[in-house]
Amino acid sequence: MKPGIRYFTAAAVFALCAAGAAGAQKAPRGQAPPADTVELSADPAFRLTFTSDRVQVYRLDLGPQAATQLDRHDRDYLVVSLTSSRLQATDGTHTNNLALEPEALQVMKGGWPHRIANQGDTAAAAVIIIPAAKLDPEHAMCGLAARQCRGGEIGDELGKYTESILFDTPTAKLTQAEIAPGAQIPPTDYVNPVLIIATTEIHFTDRRSLTDSQDEGKELDLQLKPGDTAYIPGGTTEIMKNAGKDDARFVLLTLRPAE
Repeated sequence: MKPGIRYFTAAAVFALCAAGAAGAQKAPRGQAPPADTVELSADPAFRLTFTSDRVQVYRLDLGPQAATQLDRHDRDYLVVSLTSSRLQATDGTHTNNLALEPEALQVMKGGWPHRIANQGDTAAAAVIIIPAAKLDPEHAMCGLAARQCRGGEIGDELGKYTESILFDTPTAKLTQAEIAPGAQIPPTDYVNPVLIIATTEIHFTDRRSLTDSQDEGKELDLQLKPGDTAYIPGGTTEIMKNAGKDDARFVLLTLRPAE
């Protein structure tokens, strides 16, 4: 593991996806969505892998040249790419082309029903993360459309682990992390729920205890493949250690309550 090296490729994008004008993705007020619009849960291209009162997570799998149905996308969402993909989001009028490499992330604007088509000749896979609270990327405190998040990477002196904030909004914070084999992140208090998304295969031991409790807590064994998720409920202190043989790379999505 090389200290100071961010694991996302140069093609990783954290920009707002806008089809045409910034407001073009949003359906006019009071106008019902098209009659053939379906919920993600009814589209066979999407498979629900996790749900809570704070977030929904879907796995999206598309064969070569395949497409989803015309799906409702009422809320902003995140795409975590698991393959090299050429995807197109379109409602038939506005079109958004996405060229993604494995581990790349993209924030997508909600408020417009659209299909996602695989324009490549190989299968495409991605994780779709939909926070329950409005993501509001245009008003990020840092990252996305705002200034770069301050502080850069943090970690230990030997570069055994690094963390850096990619964006921070009133309702969500996205942090990337990398832990070398045998290394651990120091005890961290998580006030709010946090979704862990593996971008490589990882094997963690996680010592979890209630924050401010004298209880030693319990040790969890987490084994995740790329795209798998784990959930930290909040109000806990976590000590995560890489029990695997390779560097573990993942992102942490902090889910704050809506105001």
